[in-house]
Amino acid sequence: MPLRKYRRPAIEKILIWGVLLLLSEFLLIGYDRWFANNDGFIGHYHIQNLFQYVWVFFFVVSAIFWGISSPFRFVQNIASVLASLCVTWGLLEVVFYLVFKFGLLKSDKPLHRRILFDDSPHTLTSGDFSAHFGRWSMPNDSALRPRPSGDSIWLRYNAFGARDKQRSIQNLNKKKRIVVVGDSFIEGYMLDTAQRFGNLLENKTGYEHLNFGINGTGLLDYFLRYQFLAKTFEHDVVLVGILPANDFSNYNEKQRLSLFDYPIYRPYWHPKTTGGYQLKYSLADISQSIASSKTRIEPRNTLYTVDSLYKTLKWYEKPFVAFNQNSYLYQGILACAAKINRPTDGKSIFESCSKDNFGLLAYFLEQLRLETQGKKVIVLVFPIEDDLKNYDTKQDIFNPELGRLCKKNGFGLIDLLPYFNEYKDPKANLYTQGDGHWNAKGDSLVASVLFNHPVYRAALGIKIDPKKKND
Repeated sequence: MPLRKYRRPAIEKILIWGVLLLLSEFLLIGYDRWFANNDGFIGHYHIQNLFQYVWVFFFVVSAIFWGISSPFRFVQNIASVLASLCVTWGLLEVVFYLVFKFGLLKSDKPLHRRILFDDSPHTLTSGDFSAHFGRWSMPNDSALRPRPSGDSIWLRYNAFGARDKQRSIQNLNKKKRIVVVGDSFIEGYMLDTAQRFGNLLENKTGYEHLNFGINGTGLLDYFLRYQFLAKTFEHDVVLVGILPANDFSNYNEKQRLSLFDYPIYRPYWHPKTTGGYQLKYSLADISQSIASSKTRIEPRNTLYTVDSLYKTLKWYEKPFVAFNQNSYLYQGILACAAKINRPTDGKSIFESCSKDNFGLLAYFLEQLRLETQGKKVIVLVFPIEDDLKNYDTKQDIFNPELGRLCKKNGFGLIDLLPYFNEYKDPKANLYTQGDGHWNAKGDSLVASVLFNHPVYRAALGIKIDPKKKND
């Protein structure tokens, strides 16, 4: 019997299912409006966005049924191929859903941000709390941070949100005062505060070292944190820690689609066509961030932010976001590809320094010079283990350029890489294994290097020991 005889019944079934689907949507919307709280949600699901995907699925299935009943053979063939692809895709989605569910693949599963919100409590002390520099910590907060060794350290924050003891705005003891700005290596990510090199130097010199470090930040964050927070404290010297391994990998507009997974509030420098950079932010307002105070109180705020971002996308970007947000198969393929292509050896940042990175570095130092006029500034370069592995085999193109830029801006420079490389015991002994940050031995080495370094001693007005003048 020719397939076209089934064409009219297929269309009738499509229309019936379409009407039922439309009625279901109206009933859920009506229930929410008149019997629930009229917020657009049923449970954790956003009704309108959920049905957007349901309707896409309905029209694809309808097109297949219509095509199979077509009087034209080539249309039937196309519909059959499409049906086979959809069935195969559906089965693979189920397979990868089970893979993720039972933890067989260690990777992030689809987050369904546009249709589902997560109301699990957020208890982290750090988040997007500053409208100027984004990531910071809650004032007077405290929490435990687990370490790979199995124990934990207490995180305690002062009234300004810094992981430091309480400090006064005014320099009350009238001695030299130093502010220390940077990322997790400044914060002492895996250390008690007493073990950090800044605290060790404070004990050795008697000069306050105010810590303004926090993990997950980069060059622009350091500058804005100094401009809007650290600068308000009376001080004489600025120590800025640079981690070449990741200080250039913070947010930029090329990573815009990553906001659908984690909508965070990050400042970034956008190149201007006329030269220089323009300060921009990843989101229109800090309250939109998944790590904001507002979202911690109202988790649905993340879905609203993602939905707002979705509406700004071009038509060809929306399917990519839909797959990334909802497809277990897509996420599984990405995770497997990442495992296959993962390099066996660490790669030093010195191999991948680009013209764009050096442009950002030059602009950062120039802006820092303008902001710190009258202050002594010392730039510290922090090495990771991979830098040490490549120290004798790879050409260092970063530090020579950084040295030229520091000299141009009148900054001191202390590159810690050679000192770490000269460490007699295994270099791994300086790092927290399973994490990558310095351990107590690493910070102790840094404190010793700085205390005996002529650049540091000159900035603090400490007499230089002639026996150590070449350190």
